Amino acid sequence: MQRSKKLTVQRADVFLILFLLLSGIVLCCFCFFPAGSPGKYLEVRQNGALILTLPLEKNTSRTISPTPKEYNTITIENGKAVMSDASCKDKTCVHSGSISKTGESIVCLPHRIVLSISGEQSGGQENQTAPDAVTR
Repeated sequence: MQRSKKLTVQRADVFLILFLLLSGIVLCCFCFFPAGSPGKYLEVRQNGALILTLPLEKNTSRTISPTPKEYNTITIENGKAVMSDASCKDKTCVHSGSISKTGESIVCLPHRIVLSISGEQSGGQENQTAPDAVTR
């Protein structure tokens, strides 16, 4: 005689499924709703060097030309910064959306330009007390 094996759901299985569901919901909340403070300045860096700092409170538009044939246009409106136009082929930086909170950034890899939001104005000088590298 053959016995049919039935799968039964145990109480521990239900708790495991509920735990995984709740963990996924909490993780999604942290990913889609990051808790960042509103920034005050937009820092524009090219090849790692700070070339421009703009206040987010003032609506403005600037065009940066890494070379005579290349350009990136940065627009600040209503406290949000966006890369509105670029001469690179893929235009990933243009499609990345706007940034306004501390720590957010937009990167244009072909032109090596990074836009990042900061809470304080660095004034064109890097932090000289921080080490550049650690060696043995």
